[in-house]
Parts: sequence; structure tokens; C-alpha cells
Amino acid sequence: MVGTLNSERGGSLPCRGPWRSGLAAAGAALAITVLLARCGCAEDDWIVADAELTALKSAAAHMRNAGNVQNLQTHFDANILGLFGPVHAQQHIRLRGNRVIRGGGQVVVGGNGAVQMGVNGQQPQAAPAADDSAESPVLIGLRKTIEPQLTRLDRVCDLSAEQRRLLQLALEADVRRVAEDVDRDRRKYIGATANLQDPAGQQKWQQLHQDVQRCRQVIQRFDPGKDGLFWKAQGSVLTPPQRTKADTETEARLANRWKAVVNVALSRWDEVLGLDRQQFEELERLLLENRPSLRMNSGGLAGLGGQAQHFQMSPWLAGMALADIGEQRVRKVVNDRQWTVLSRAAQAGRQMRQSLEQQGLLETANR
Repeated sequence: MVGTLNSERGGSLPCRGPWRSGLAAAGAALAITVLLARCGCAEDDWIVADAELTALKSAAAHMRNAGNVQNLQTHFDANILGLFGPVHAQQHIRLRGNRVIRGGGQVVVGGNGAVQMGVNGQQPQAAPAADDSAESPVLIGLRKTIEPQLTRLDRVCDLSAEQRRLLQLALEADVRRVAEDVDRDRRKYIGATANLQDPAGQQKWQQLHQDVQRCRQVIQRFDPGKDGLFWKAQGSVLTPPQRTKADTETEARLANRWKAVVNVALSRWDEVLGLDRQQFEELERLLLENRPSLRMNSGGLAGLGGQAQHFQMSPWLAGMALADIGEQRVRKVVNDRQWTVLSRAAQAGRQMRQSLEQQGLLETANR
């Protein structure tokens, strides 16, 4: 789009592109106007004009640098609180102050200085007033994600009121321990910014990404059904029949999840392989018999979010199982062309194992 910017002498200057081009054109017009105004001015008037030009240059430099200033708290929260779902992130990605520069998403500034960033392009709700005494959004999100495990255990085992109380205390202790581990890093970035044009700011930015990666893994690896006080408490709080029911339920859920992952992977592969019915069913049988050590209840995987992640990674999970089954057994089911495709899937799955473990989708080898 081409527009015009009128000068004080009645002429016009072309103005192209976004607002920064408009700012440059406006600055040029003002500079020309000031220079022309010097004609016939006294020396002290020139001093005023020089001050105006200096202020203009300073303002332009500030606007250029502003685009490189990153709000570290907003970036940290977007990466960590997003693990608990977009709604939770919209409600809690905020900070004190009256402005945020390029927070990585749409930012809304409330009259009280609270800031909230839109997630996935959605319009956030008005941010509530910041409260230093409020619980950490990490603790709130982790608790909301993990507590359904106790609800499921109660439904399967028909817990007594005392059993539920003891297990609730144990689960809360585990959640608070993990949340505090994450919050120690999060507190470093409250109200912090980094200018990426500055070496010190670049160092802060790199440290932020290291802390985010560590905290994401802490949350994704946390599974109260296998770790911590909640797991230990079940051994003493549940009766032997209740323990058997709980184990049976867990095994059934794992089997159903793996069957769904296998079906998703086979459906994708079939688009390339052109499997007949017998081949499809035989590959399905082999894969179901070689279920990897899936994790379903870790902090970043509970509920529908975990199901979606398993489905998204299904080609690599199933490919890893193919690698474990071995070439000899798979080649008895498929022809040479089909094996060429499946061998690549097996290799990719084998290479992705460590990444899948880090994401909390699989047990690690030493667990």
C-alpha cells in the first residue's frame, strides 16, 4: 500500500510498507522541516533544533531496539503452562507491569498492570489482578492434570474415606515437590526481559531455553503412579484385592492405548504399502505382541493430551516395535517393496527412542 505524508511546506512524501516505514518517513519529514526552519534563526534557536533532532534519533533507536526485547517470563510460561492445556495457559500467562514487548503472542494489558497472552491465536480473557499469595500456576496445572488418577483409583477400588484422604495427602505432596522444582527456575524470570542485540541478553535467552527444556522434562517424566509418595502409599493403604484391581485396570488401559497407536500407525503405513487384509492383521498381531513400555500418566501426558501425543508419535512408536520384532519375522508378512518402506520406519523408530523417553512417552531403559 502506498500513502502520503504531508510536510509543513505543503508537499508530500511517499510512505510504503508497515508502520516502521511510516515512522522513518515521518522522521525524515520532521528532520527536513527542522533544517528548513533554521534559515533565519538565531544561534540559540539552532540549539533547540539540535535538541529536537537528538530526541528524534533517540526515539527512533528506542523503537528499533524494542523489537528485540523479549519478555522472559512470558516465554517461560508459554512453554511450561502450555503443557497443561491452552485454557490453563490463557488464564495464567501474565506478569506485573504496564507493558510487554513482543511476548511471543497476543498480549492484553489490564488496567491493574496484569498481562495475559493469547495462546494459539485465541483471544484471552481479561487478566485478573496479580496476587503474590496465590498458588503457582505450575502447581495448579499439575494438580489439575494429575488428580484424575486418584479419581480413577477411587472408582476402580471403591476407596474408603480414610483411604482416599491418605492417598490425597500423598499425591498432593508429590505434586508440590515437582511444582516447586519447576518454580525455582520460573521465579528467576518473573518480570525479566532480555535484549537480543546485547550479548548479556543473548546469554539470558540461551539460559531460558535450557531451563525450559529441563522443566518440561521434569513435568513430562513425573508419573505419580510409578514415582514418589503416592505410589509408595498405595502399597500400604490398599488391600491386596484392591491392589489387584488397580493393576488389572492399568494393564487394560495400556493395552487399549497401544492397540489404538498400532491402528493409527498401520493406517498411515497402509496408504503407502497397500497391505491386503491378511498382511494388515498379521502385522497388527506382531505389533500388539511387542508393546513397548508406554507411560500414560506422567505430568504432561495425562488425559486427552497424552492420548494425542501417543497418536502423533505413533509411526515412531510402532517403528520402534518393528525394530524389536526384527527383519526376519516382518519379511515373512510383506514383500520386498513393502519391507523397504517398513525398514525405514523401523530405523526411524530406533533413532527416536531416546527422544520418546525424554518426552515421557516411554519408560527409560534403567527404570
